[in-house]
Amino acid sequence: MSGNGRPVWQEQWGPPADATVAYAEWRFSCTAVWAAYQNWSSAERVQEELAHSAYTAALDGEDAAAHVYAQLVRRRASFTG
Repeated sequence: MSGNGRPVWQEQWGPPADATVAYAEWRFSCTAVWAAYQNWSSAERVQEELAHSAYTAALDGEDAAAHVYAQLVRRRASFTG
């Protein structure tokens, strides 16, 4: 146990639920990217710019979620060897 009452492994990479939630959020954001891409690829000419902006925003969200998940996985890997 650490000084705050949590197991040492939880201080290193958080509770297992953190990684599960981060994974689910990343997968959800992947789905959002595909939906935004479909909207963009089928958009009327007058809506293309807006649809492309939504697509790039979805990509940014997926990238951020992937970084959060990757950071948790790296922490876990460095702790477990």
